[in-house]
Amino acid sequence: MTDSRWLQCVTPAPGDFSIRDRFVDLHMAAGALEGCALFYRTSDDGESEIFLLTPPAARFASMLPGKWEQADNPTQYGWNLLVAAGDPFKRFGISSPRDLR
Repeated sequence: MTDSRWLQCVTPAPGDFSIRDRFVDLHMAAGALEGCALFYRTSDDGESEIFLLTPPAARFASMLPGKWEQADNPTQYGWNLLVAAGDPFKRFGISSPRDLR
């Protein structure tokens, strides 16, 4: 079942890219489902990396490293795309860093 919430995981900078590597494995094993995406950004203070799962990708949270919690309004930030199927920026109406220049 697909979770309807955005989920985030906060790690000390530099971020834990084992999250990305594990997500790639899960994403590909599931057939690169449309709308599944993993993003990251640096916190405002530069101390943390924040990883973000789109609602369709939230199904993988329990199989990823770190503590995943509900994200509050992720559309307000510029995100770097790590892994995706389709165009999640357009589909979910979120900002990418290139949109903030």
